[in-house]
Amino acid sequence: MSDRAPLHPISRLHLEVMTDGVAIMQHAMLSRPDPAHGYCVDDVARALQVDLLHGRTLGWAAVAESARRGLRFLGDAFDAPSGRFLNFRSVDGSWIGGVGSDDSYGRAMHALGDTVATAPDRELVDTAAHLMDQTLPAAGGLTSPRAEASVVLGCAAVLDSTPGGLPATTLTLLATRLHDRFRRRATPDWPWPEVSVTYENALLPRALIVAGRAAIVSNHRLRCGNLSSCWPCARCGTIHG
Repeated sequence: MSDRAPLHPISRLHLEVMTDGVAIMQHAMLSRPDPAHGYCVDDVARALQVDLLHGRTLGWAAVAESARRGLRFLGDAFDAPSGRFLNFRSVDGSWIGGVGSDDSYGRAMHALGDTVATAPDRELVDTAAHLMDQTLPAAGGLTSPRAEASVVLGCAAVLDSTPGGLPATTLTLLATRLHDRFRRRATPDWPWPEVSVTYENALLPRALIVAGRAAIVSNHRLRCGNLSSCWPCARCGTIHG
C-alpha cells in the first residue's frame, strides 16, 4: 500500500472564475480576474491542455465547452502573413502587440498537438489538426530552445497516432537543433546549453527524451535528455527514482 496521501479532487472553480465567454484571463487580482490585462495565447494554450487532462478524470462533458472556447481563441489568433499567432488580446476583442514570441508560438503548438492526440471530440481534433497544418511551417524560424522543445512535444503527440508528414520532419529538424545546442555548449561541469538555468527548464530534456524514443530520431538525444534532466537534481542534492 502506498504511503502517499491521496490527491485532492479536481476543482475547476478558479478556472471558471478566471474565464469569460472569450477565454481565460491573463492575470488576476487575488482570486478575481483582472480585465485590464486581457488574454494571451500562452495562457489559453495552457488552459486547453488542462482541459484535456481534466477530461480524463471528470469526463469530457465537464470540459468540452472550455476546450472548444480555447481552441477557438487559438484559431482567432492565427496570423496568416506570418504563419504564427498573435498573442495579446484586450477585453474589447482587439489584438495588440503584433505577432507573439517564440515561446507563445511553441506553447500553442504543444497544445494543438495534445488536442489532436487526445481529444475525444472529432470536430475539435480536425480543427486543431488544420490549424497545426497552417502554423507548423513557421517552426523552422524559431530561435528559442524552449519553443523548439514545445513544438517537438506537440509533433510527437501527433505522431503517436498519425506517423509521418510535416510533424515528423519538423520533430527531426528541431530535435536535432536542440541536441546540437547541448553538444556545442554543454560541458561536464555545466551540462546545460545556456549560461544560467532560468524557466521551464524541464521542457528541454523532456523534448530530447521524447524525440530519442521516436524511431526517426537517434538515441543520442535520449541519452542527452536523461543526462540534462538528472543534472539539476544532482546539483541541488535531490534524490529521485
